[in-house]
Amino acid sequence: MNQENNQLISKSEAERKEFLTNLKHKLRTPMTVIKGYLATALESDKGEVSLEVQKCILEAYESNEQALKIVEDIK
Repeated sequence: MNQENNQLISKSEAERKEFLTNLKHKLRTPMTVIKGYLATALESDKGEVSLEVQKCILEAYESNEQALKIVEDIK
């Protein structure tokens, strides 16, 4: 009985790790794309975008960075 419990626990832990790995990948991929677009917008000619829009882009970039750090901390 104890061996069966240990096997179930091991299987459950493996499934949990696989789920979290898949979750991280599915979250990180689009967030990385968003980060790239926001970085490009921040590096573009500032004369083309108002200061208010620049601030919004920077805030979105920083928020995306924070979210990426949270995703990376998933274990």
